[in-house]
Order: sequence, then structure tokens, then C-alpha cells
Amino acid sequence: MKYVVIERAVVPRLPEPRGTKLSKIVTAHYRHLKKLQDEGKLVHYSFIGIPGGYNIIEAKNHEELDRMMMELPRFSYCNYEVVPVLTLEEGMACAEFIAKKYQDEEKAKK
Repeated sequence: MKYVVIERAVVPRLPEPRGTKLSKIVTAHYRHLKKLQDEGKLVHYSFIGIPGGYNIIEAKNHEELDRMMMELPRFSYCNYEVVPVLTLEEGMACAEFIAKKYQDEEKAKK
């Protein structure tokens, strides 16, 4: 299943902006994102001028998604919004299922 994960850094939680600790966290975070991308589990986009970005994550289930997010080096320094998404084909299949269900219910009323 695919999820869009919007990541926004909470600046007061971040270590001193010019400090070595922040540099290590950010570097480790992007290396981890690259590893997940190389595994085909993630596509990452950074925001311009705002600390954060969004990821499209492929996970088997909610538990795998939670584990993947908790392993992110910046996890403790960000707020996340998670939205499960469907492909166009999956969305069409859901719409067709619902349409058929309503048609069947209308037929049953007659």
C-alpha cells in the first residue's frame, strides 16, 4: 500500500542550527531516505525554503510504515501527516464497486 507522508520539522525541537549535532542528524536522515529509495520503498521530495518534505512510501501494512517512520533519524524532530493513497486503477476499482453496490441496492428495492 502507498502512503503520502508529509514531514514538517519542528524548529524549536531541532538542535542548534549551525551545530554539529544537527548536521549529523540531517546527513543521517538523507542517507536513510536514500537507502529506502534504493530499496524501492520510498520516493522523497524536499520543500524549498521550509525544513521538511514529503515521501511516497510503499509499505506492506501500517506496522511496516510505522517502523519505517520511527527509524528516520529526524523522527523525533518532526511532525508527520500520513495519508493512505490509491493508484488511479485502485481508485477506479473502488468507484466501480460502490456504483455496483448502489445499483444492486436499487434493484433490490424494486
